[in-house]
Amino acid sequence: MYNVIIGYCKLSDFDNRYRIRTSDYRVVYSIKDDVLTLKVIKIDHRSEVYRV
Repeated sequence: MYNVIIGYCKLSDFDNRYRIRTSDYRVVYSIKDDVLTLKVIKIDHRSEVYRV
């Protein structure tokens, strides 16, 4: 609905998770459209951000 974030990429393993690259770091987040909420799930170095 609100795809105004530039440079985002949807994560293929999740229904509602996206990522943004900033330098060597990644921001993983989800969007809840019905209340216009952006929830940051994790910010970490790109070599560590996807590890569980």
